[in-house]
Amino acid sequence: LLLLLPLIPAMLTHGWLRDAADLTDPAKQVRAIQNLRRFGVEHQVLRAAYGQFSRGWMELGGSRPCSPADAQAIYYRMTGRPYNAVPPPTSRLRGQGRAMADEFEWDNQLGGESVAGQVTGLSLLSSRLDASANANDGWGYTEWTLEFQNDHPRRQREARALLQLPPGGVVSRVTLWVNGEEREAAFAGRSAARAAYQEVAVEQRRDPILVTTAGPDRVLMQCFPIAPNGGVMKVRVGISTPLPAMEADSRAFLWPRMVERNFGIADTIRHHAWLELLTGSVDSVEGWTRTAGRDSVVHAAVTERDAAQHLRSVRLRTGSSSSPSSWARDDRAAQPFWVRQRLVESTATAPARLALVIDGGRGGDSWFSDVEQALRSVPGQGDLAIWVVHDGLHAVQPGATTAYSDAADRLGTWKTPLTGGHDPGEALSVALSWAGAQPGGAVLWIHGPLPVKSQYEPALRQHLERSAGGTTLFEVSGTEGPNRLLEALDGTQGVQMVPRIGTLQADLERFLSGWTGRVPEYRWTWDTAKTPPKGDAAGSRHLIRLWAAQDVERLRRSRQPDEAARLAVRWQLVTPVSGAVVLETQEQFARHGLSPVDPHTAPMVVPEPETWALILLGGIALGWLGRKRPRTSHRPCL
Repeated sequence: LLLLLPLIPAMLTHGWLRDAADLTDPAKQVRAIQNLRRFGVEHQVLRAAYGQFSRGWMELGGSRPCSPADAQAIYYRMTGRPYNAVPPPTSRLRGQGRAMADEFEWDNQLGGESVAGQVTGLSLLSSRLDASANANDGWGYTEWTLEFQNDHPRRQREARALLQLPPGGVVSRVTLWVNGEEREAAFAGRSAARAAYQEVAVEQRRDPILVTTAGPDRVLMQCFPIAPNGGVMKVRVGISTPLPAMEADSRAFLWPRMVERNFGIADTIRHHAWLELLTGSVDSVEGWTRTAGRDSVVHAAVTERDAAQHLRSVRLRTGSSSSPSSWARDDRAAQPFWVRQRLVESTATAPARLALVIDGGRGGDSWFSDVEQALRSVPGQGDLAIWVVHDGLHAVQPGATTAYSDAADRLGTWKTPLTGGHDPGEALSVALSWAGAQPGGAVLWIHGPLPVKSQYEPALRQHLERSAGGTTLFEVSGTEGPNRLLEALDGTQGVQMVPRIGTLQADLERFLSGWTGRVPEYRWTWDTAKTPPKGDAAGSRHLIRLWAAQDVERLRRSRQPDEAARLAVRWQLVTPVSGAVVLETQEQFARHGLSPVDPHTAPMVVPEPETWALILLGGIALGWLGRKRPRTSHRPCL
């Protein structure tokens, strides 16, 4: 019995894992998950998530193991973490036996549309973010250069990463280094870009990269093959983004973030970030180094562990309190026209129903405190309801007109320890039904990672698409990570991301203050005109790109996908209807009917030349070529 005692936790874990995968008895599922949290062997569940099952426990338990997909969902519900957020389990074999086990480690998502688990031998070698911003005009541009290294002795690897873009951001440049030379991407329809990548990468095993959207303000980047035994692949992704306006003269520059990956990042690796302003100044430099004598340049080197805190946002000042209104010319259209980006100020007058849905999983204890303090700091009242998701649906604040401070008191009575991970689908469905009973209602969803699909996704999509009152789902991330529900709702009208600019409490206070009308809200809008505007129209082409991204979404929702794809390709954007792919040779581009973009039309971190600058340079060049040269005599060679 003493010899068998150490084996009992593993044997019980196998049984609970089997019960947690049983869809016929929800109550048994919940009990099994709770037992796994208290007494289960986490490493054993992680091995099951990677498809590594112990045959001994299978024989003792007398049953087949659950599928890796089921084990991945169970691992999330048990720990509150995605299974690919931790290093993969290593083989217990040693020497040549372990090398043989690694040789049979297959990447079953090669060329697919999900990040999947981490693979051995693949890691991030370097990370560099170069950004420029125009605080007055309200746009920013970031180029993220990444290098991946594959130390597996024999097997080629595909690097996959899910990137979180700033709200309203759009990928406008993708490049890949081939034989030491930087190659530009071809922008095409989404299916055409993916088909070209899968043929060249998976079948021919050449050097392409593919970037496609994967949820609101998120893109999936994948590149293959990275050669074994120390092979390196270098890529670059450029992102155009509007700058969220905090006040009339204040902006926030937000950095892109990596929220899911299939490669390792060592603690010694740094994300080297550099931001230079074309107009305005840096107002907040906490955690950043200001360049000597220049208020417009800051830089930092941040580890992956600290990136969520220090590589989030930089506060900017415009130097003017007047609302900007900048014009730019779309010279790529058949009939050129002008686009104006302007800042609009508005104030809420009669707040409608607001429902708060709080994920009660791992890390939720700090969210509770932040939500409670934010409700106390915003005086006022309204139709408010609060639901907490923790092994079921819990109504903390019943839907009724109440003071926000009273709702904070009720939230403070929650004493259940928050552990594991949970499906918020039922709570969001109930909250949308309640909020949608009045026009203009909204749901504020505070969440962590959600690496599993929700069975309520069709119901949520139905609520958002058919709500007569225009119900909005605002989502704010308490902890960054993959979110399959947001990916499933990609393109659905009524889903908006609350920018994470500071602490969660500060961001919630800003949202509630704008919702109740205590402070004005600012948002960017875009207008078009067929006639030249009065005054200067030399705004950056990034203004056109941001307008085009919004217009692509309008065309897509009005069931004009072909027109939307043509606009996205014209302005070289990655959208739900378009993707970007870099292939190795011109022959590969031609075979798939693709054309890489002209490097001169791609954005750059340095300011793009405006029309007057091009005219000036052209005049200088013509003058140089046409100048009168002195005559010289030539003697014949003997």
